[in-house]
Amino acid sequence: MLLAEMSWDEVEAYLEKDDRVVVALGSTEQHGRRGPLGTDHLIPQGLAVALAEKTGTIVAPPLVFGVAEHHMAYPGTVAIRPSSYMAFVEDVFTSLHRHGFKRIFVLNGHGGNRAPLECVILELANRFLDLKFQRHAWWTLPGVEAMEGELFGSEGICHASPGEISLAWACLPSAEKDKPVPPGVKDAPGDTFMNRVEQRERFPDGVLGAGNQNLADLGKGRKMFKAILGMLEARYAAF
Repeated sequence: MLLAEMSWDEVEAYLEKDDRVVVALGSTEQHGRRGPLGTDHLIPQGLAVALAEKTGTIVAPPLVFGVAEHHMAYPGTVAIRPSSYMAFVEDVFTSLHRHGFKRIFVLNGHGGNRAPLECVILELANRFLDLKFQRHAWWTLPGVEAMEGELFGSEGICHASPGEISLAWACLPSAEKDKPVPPGVKDAPGDTFMNRVEQRERFPDGVLGAGNQNLADLGKGRKMFKAILGMLEARYAAF
């Protein structure tokens, strides 16, 4: 069930039997030349909607913008300051809690959101002792990295990798881009902080690491989607 399509009395009736809600967090930022800018919100929202269809849960509207200043040297990216993002997410979670949602199942699709998200959860979980969180970034689930290696050869998970792009296509097939592009730079971002200019200079195509987007494949993306959804469904059932 999509919260945006429900009426208030339908939400009230739902809360009489369940206090769980799914919230997808993402970003609108560059994902190479074959990846849609919405990759980081298309994936978690696609998983959230599919999870709702299986479980009957409520899915809140996705947060489509995120902490993405490091991608601002590529046109189309929209960046939210960490302080603004934390305040916004805090208000969203607090609103849900005030209505009676006591368990928030967070699906995050963007690495830049992770640090501010943890700060918000830490604060709210201690402010409201009856509020519980479970948060998942799809690429960190057990076996996902190995699955990408199996499907795409030696290509590992990185920003705008063929696996990530394939997943985005599985969530929105119309976003598939059928064009050959240069392979990603065979270099990992490392631990040294890069500003937006340094990132564009080091990774001119926007693929942050060893990721050949020419290997992206809709069918393989659907296979990944099914496997990841199964993992999330098991975790949601135990939440």
